[in-house]
Amino acid sequence: MDYAVDLIIFGISNRENNNIRELSKKELSLILVKRDKEPFNGKWVLPGGYVKKNETSEIAAKRVLEKETGLTDIDLYLSNINDGVNRDPRNRTISVSYIALIDLEKINQELKDNSKWFDINYSIEENRIDIVLNNFEDTLYFSVVRSIIDNKSEYEKYSTFNNDTLGFDHDVIIAKGLMDLRYKVKNSDIIFNLMPEYFTIGALEQIYGNILKEKVVNSAFRRTIAPRIKVTNKKTKTGGHRPSSLCKYKDSNKSNFIEIVIPEMVNIYDEKTGEKTSAVISKDSAHKLGIWHGSIHLIIVNKDKTKTLFQKRCSVKELYPNMWDIAVGGHISSEENENKAVKRELNEELGLNPDKYNIKFIKQFKEELNNNGIDNKEFVSMFVIYSDIDINDIKLQKEEVSDVKWITKDEMNKLIKDKKVVPHEEEYNLLNEILI
Repeated sequence: MDYAVDLIIFGISNRENNNIRELSKKELSLILVKRDKEPFNGKWVLPGGYVKKNETSEIAAKRVLEKETGLTDIDLYLSNINDGVNRDPRNRTISVSYIALIDLEKINQELKDNSKWFDINYSIEENRIDIVLNNFEDTLYFSVVRSIIDNKSEYEKYSTFNNDTLGFDHDVIIAKGLMDLRYKVKNSDIIFNLMPEYFTIGALEQIYGNILKEKVVNSAFRRTIAPRIKVTNKKTKTGGHRPSSLCKYKDSNKSNFIEIVIPEMVNIYDEKTGEKTSAVISKDSAHKLGIWHGSIHLIIVNKDKTKTLFQKRCSVKELYPNMWDIAVGGHISSEENENKAVKRELNEELGLNPDKYNIKFIKQFKEELNNNGIDNKEFVSMFVIYSDIDINDIKLQKEEVSDVKWITKDEMNKLIKDKKVVPHEEEYNLLNEILI
């Protein structure tokens, strides 16, 4: 299985207007690359490439962006995980698509001969998105079906309806990227990443309407945008109108900044050997795509071996909320090994100092759990501690654990029988051997 990235590079092109009384036209554009080999020889596709062994998908995306535009200091926004079984006829390939928003004035190099900027025009029907891409030499038409799966969560799925011009599943990736951009423009200040340092309110208003494909009411727009910009003493001449004031984004207003959440990254494990590879993926993506990764499980038994410590998973957990579980469990991040991970998890979940305990490694095994739409495939490194830990010394990580208690062998088996525990068969079998 291959691991790749695709880039939806959005920019704003400036089309001169023959009518001097009107502003030059601002067009939302994106970069496409014309393939010169199979598969899809002669088709237009998004810039992209394979993720190297020593890269995350984001690092690979930034490498591709620099290769195509020469830009290095650009924020990327995760758009989608694309894992259609037949999306690449050569091999099963999972692609992570990113959105890049750039000010075209910052590009300091020409695109390659096989790369072009295409202006975007699109319309949204109830269950279909029709898109036209144009660069004055080629005009590409395609449609994508948008299926609303859940109105409450606004969860949607996208699928090809009519596409004869783009390679792979890039019609769906572009449509999803456009919808992501529309949402971010409505709910954040992301639009300013497309603007030069100085701009007119009229140009900003035009771009806003162009992206949303909605009529912008001038007075309402100016009231909404006013707190996020500041007017400078610079002027520009626009068409046959009097000079207009140039504005800047109030980048000192931190409340308008988008909070960036860094995902927890894990290594991908070889399914056959159980060995950790150098490839990494976010924990959430590993769950969504059913990718094998590493975890640690720690069982805690008192010294006379009559009881084991169990934790209750909190209600907001994706997997098995409100269920009883072994004492400690968690993922092995891409920056640590299993020994470091078990110590970190013991400290985070139960607030205990790992250096005070003799943590013994038992074995590694494969475990696959399916719950709440998540396919969790893990190579588990199992550990054990024999200690009479006082419950009063435990400080729970409220986001993970809601309760802990010592239970006997009979009490554990009753919880298992009543299906009130996470189904860790290996651990419970071992505990049944250990406990008296």
